[in-house]
Amino acid sequence: MSDAETGGPPTELSRHLALEVGKAPAIFRYGAIIGYVVYAFIVVFVDYHAMYLFYHNGGILPLMVLILLGCALGVDPAATYLFRSRPLLLMGRISYNQYILQETVWDFAEYNIGVHSSFWKKVLFPVLLLASAYLCERFFTSPLTQWQRWRQEKNIKGIDDWAIEKTLSIKSTLSEKVSIW
Repeated sequence: MSDAETGGPPTELSRHLALEVGKAPAIFRYGAIIGYVVYAFIVVFVDYHAMYLFYHNGGILPLMVLILLGCALGVDPAATYLFRSRPLLLMGRISYNQYILQETVWDFAEYNIGVHSSFWKKVLFPVLLLASAYLCERFFTSPLTQWQRWRQEKNIKGIDDWAIEKTLSIKSTLSEKVSIW
């Protein structure tokens, strides 16, 4: 680390610090690639059921920290090129919609389409989930977010703001009455 203003070593007078990425250990500079390669070996070669408690009691945490540090430094090729690619940025945008819609899409595929074979569950479900999450993001989440930002920029109050103000005024009125007693 160095002083962001002077470029020298940090002192007591330093207000902002800058991370010197070039001086970080190589294991951190390439942490995302190293971490994902080690994780792939674990998935392929280690019996998951035998190591279940190890994984779920924090055994894989050092590997996840390595991946996070590698991505946070920003010089790892995986963080620089792969995670900033358009397909993965799109997947990041629709990930919450995937989470919310997964049960609904599963039920739809199971009951309306009649997906009973494991092949169709493995092929059709992810396609339906991605398509529905994208459509939800495109036609619902994104326009709603833009509308909320516009409303905030224009300082337009809605029913939610009115309800919060009304609740706070009632609460302050009640606290005044209680303090009189």
